[in-house]
Parts: sequence; structure tokens; C-alpha cells
Amino acid sequence: MIYDVIVIGAGPAGGMTARILSKKGYSVLIIDKKKKIGYPIQCGEVISEFGLMNSKLKPRKEWIKRKHKGIKIFVPDDNFFFSFTKSYSINREKFDQWLIKEAIDYGGRLLLKTNASGIRKKKIWYVKTNRGVFKSDILVGADGPEANVAVWLNLLRKKEFVGAIQYKFKSIDFPEKEFLCMFLNAKFKNGYAWIFPRGDEFNVGVGGIGNIKKWLDDFCKSKGFDLNKKISVNAGIIPKNYILKNFVKQSALIVGDAAGLTNPLFGGGIHAALFSGKLAGETICKAFEFNDFSLLKEYADKLRNSPFCNPILKKASEIFYSFKNEELNFTGYVYSQNNWKKVSYFEIFLKFLSKPKFFLKLRDLWTVKNGIELSEKTI
Repeated sequence: MIYDVIVIGAGPAGGMTARILSKKGYSVLIIDKKKKIGYPIQCGEVISEFGLMNSKLKPRKEWIKRKHKGIKIFVPDDNFFFSFTKSYSINREKFDQWLIKEAIDYGGRLLLKTNASGIRKKKIWYVKTNRGVFKSDILVGADGPEANVAVWLNLLRKKEFVGAIQYKFKSIDFPEKEFLCMFLNAKFKNGYAWIFPRGDEFNVGVGGIGNIKKWLDDFCKSKGFDLNKKISVNAGIIPKNYILKNFVKQSALIVGDAAGLTNPLFGGGIHAALFSGKLAGETICKAFEFNDFSLLKEYADKLRNSPFCNPILKKASEIFYSFKNEELNFTGYVYSQNNWKKVSYFEIFLKFLSKPKFFLKLRDLWTVKNGIELSEKTI
């Protein structure tokens, strides 16, 4: 059998792509090397309210854990600033399974424990796996940070990532229940710590480059959390600086983490996965409708023009994670316990006047501010 589309990877990007294509009646094969969809969990399990709306998905009780009022960002001296960016903690396992089930209900086929080991293109795509060779007209690489499809297509120029580890607690003594909380410190190289309240549980984690397990253990101890009371541990890698020659080659498309679309400032990748999967699915439908696979390049064009590929995100990330603790504390001073969106330019200028040694950082702080603002559209 020759499928219309083979999707390699059953995460949010692959699930969304398959859901759209199956709903339109196209034959779709989804393959994934995992034994179970959505497991093991490898993320903080958060998506913004806007992210769901932008993906045309409605929150469902089966995978929503808690709705959050916003985000609080703490600096090393315990000062903080916040925004009212509404978001959801989700059960990532159930969310991924729901997306794939939607695709299957519309006629898609799922094969688990199926490891793709290579691809080749003649008139159609041949995907070699441990369960045989499968064929399709179009191929979608949704295989996460490993990005093997992008490598096989010779599209991936650069691949850098940060590590992340997270403990799940059933109950901890932490006062904040309605805001996602991030903790900045220069020792978390290229990352940060987090505490995400989830109703009946908490996700506590650290991301960065270095000994992240020690950082997380020390962070938990500093907050008085009993490590013996953690109920689960999950870890993974987060794309930080992936550079692709293109997102499309011949009749193959790269989506989600495999395309390096994760937000470089905060590491969120679910919205980017859903957005790229939706865009890929819609573009593939158009290519089939007009019987013109050259239209697939529209996916790459639209993706490049989206907020997810805006270069300011990378620039802001580079600046943000180069800050020393003194500079992070000054950032907290500038926005001290305020909604950072409500702090006026004049108020910011006065703060710089009061501490003139930071004047050279004015442009950097402005770039970071713009990056955070743009991030609210991508997490």
C-alpha cells in the first residue's frame, strides 16, 4: 500500500498533522518508536490559552490539569515581576493520546514500537523500519529533538540543545497556586528553574547546560522540598539552536521540535508543535487538492514569517542568558513586583537613572523585553 502521507513521530506536531489530514480523508500512517503515546513525559506540560486558541483546539477536562492566571519570574534576590498571560497545565500523556486518537478515529493508522532507520526517495518515499518498509507520496518528520528525518534529508546545519529534568510532587509547601513560577539564576547556564502548580500536584524542574540533576536537588532543598516525596522523575532535551537549510525538501516537511521551533527564551514547545503541525497539514491538503507538490514550499514560507521564527527570540535569549546575577537582580528592580507590561518607558528610564552603571544594558534589556513580549505569542 502507498499511503498519502507517512508521519514519523506521534507527539503534538505529528498528531496535529495527522489529525488534519485524516479528517480530510487522506490515508495517513503514523509511526513512533515508543511503546506508549506521550510516555515518557519530557516537558513542563504547559501551553498558553492563546496557544490552544491559535491551534483551533478547545480545552478538554480529560487533559487539563489547571488554568493559570499568569507567570511570575523571580530573580536571585527573590524580587519578581509577572504577567497575566493565561495558560494551562496539561496532562501531556493524555493530551498526546487524545490528538492521535482523533487522527485514528478519522481513519489514520498508528504503529507503535516502530523505529524508522532510514528513508529514500524515488517517485515516492520509502521509509525503512524494524517492521518493514512503508511507502508514501509525502513524508513528515515529526521525530522530536533527535530530528533524524531532517538529518537524512541533509537539512540540519546545526543542532544544539539544553537538558531538562523535572520532579513531580503530590504536595509541597509552596504558597503560589495560581501562577506559573520561574526562577532565574546565572548558575543555570542557558536555563532556569521552575515550579508549576497543577491542582493536585506540582512540577518542579531545572533546564540548562551543566549538572542539572544537582541543580534541581539543590533547588528543591533550598525551597524545603523533601526529595523523598517526589512521585516521578522525567528528563529530556530541548532544542536551543537548531538551524535548518529549509523546512521542506522535495515532498518532505519538518515540524515541531525536529524543526527547532521551541521558544529559545523559555523552552516551551507545545504551541510551536501544534502550529507547525496544523500549518503542515493544511499545506499538504492544498498540495493534494491542486495535485501540485511544489505548493509544499508555502509551508516553509509561512513558518519563516511566523513569530516562532522571528530572530528577535534568539537574540533576546542570547542576551538574557548572558546576564550575571547582578544584572538579573537589576531587571527585577526595574519591574519590581509589577506587571512588566504596565511599567512605562518613563518609569524604566528613572530606574536606570537611579543606577547609572547599568545604562550600558539599556538596549539589552529592551531587546529582552521585546523577546518576552513576542514569547507570549509562542508559548
